[in-house]
This record gives sequence, C-alpha cells and structure tokens, in this order.
Amino acid sequence: MEFKLPHLKVDQPQSAFSTGNARWTNKDLDPIPRHLRKWGIWSIVAYWISDAFNAATWEFASSILAVGLTWRESISIVAISFFIVSIVIAFNGATGVIHHAPFPVLARASWGFWGSYIAIISRAILAIFWFAIQTMNGANTVRVMLGAIWPSFLTMKNTIPADQGIATNTMVAFVLFWLAQVPFLYMHPNS
Repeated sequence: MEFKLPHLKVDQPQSAFSTGNARWTNKDLDPIPRHLRKWGIWSIVAYWISDAFNAATWEFASSILAVGLTWRESISIVAISFFIVSIVIAFNGATGVIHHAPFPVLARASWGFWGSYIAIISRAILAIFWFAIQTMNGANTVRVMLGAIWPSFLTMKNTIPADQGIATNTMVAFVLFWLAQVPFLYMHPNS
C-alpha cells in the first residue's frame, strides 16, 4: 500500500462543451443542462421572499425604530430600500439566470481568468461572515427557545471568560444551531 500526502486538488469531470485544463473548464463550470434545472419562477419568488423575511430584516427595521423614527417610517424605509436593492441585484444576476452559467464563469468576463480569483475569494469571505452572523442570530433564538422550555438554561453557570463576549448557554445554543444547519450543506445548489 502506497502512502499519499493529502492535497487540496479535486478531480474534476470533463466539460461537455470544451477541452483543456480542468482549472478553467470542467463540468461544474458548464451551463446547467435544461433537464437539471429545478428552479422555476416560483422558486425564485420564494427565495426572495425568504431572503426579505428574516431576522436580519427585522433587525434592520428595529434599528430604525431605535434611532427614533416611527414604525410607519421604518416600514417605508425598509420597503424602499429593498425595492432599490432588488433592482441592482436583478440586473447583477440577470446574466446567470439567462445563460444558466455559474458565478466563477461570469466573474471571468470582467476580471479575466486569474483576476476572477479576487472576486471569488471576496465572495467566499463575505459568505463566511454572513454565515457566522446568521448562525449567531439563530443561536440567540435557540437560546431564548431553550430558556422558555427550561428556564434554568438561561442561568447556566458561565465557564467562558467574560472578555470572550459569549456565555456558555449562548455557545451551547450556537453549536446546536450550527449542527442543525449541517444537513443543508450537503444539498446541491440546484436543489
């Protein structure tokens, strides 16, 4: 038995459209074939509704209230803001929706082959931060729910130093919420 050093290289299936270096062309970078397209108009509408109706949006609205505006002004600001942003996002995503091409391919159009790594890495860093923020929001929700079921959970002895900015019960809720998300990480983006 031969010992092989671990590596980060992933074997890529050959592209159906072109041949060449797997870094630049492979099956994952091909346009999505019609028979594999699962997202229709209602999937996209449902996605946008779920994206707008979440804890981050409620935090946005409540922060407007916290600075002294009324609830009517808060709702108006949120609605107008989402309308403006949705126009920008729709234009930004139109090429991918029309041509069924993934982001790395479209990034090459404006950044070039090597420059597209800047856009891809930037997007990956943003995704990491957004995932952490949303997981922390979810953890706080789980902490409140567990505290409603077992009130002693909220008064659990804190074994984490105070300068870390998180209590033991919140860390437990964070791990539980993070574990609840793991099965969704195995879903293919087409699903």
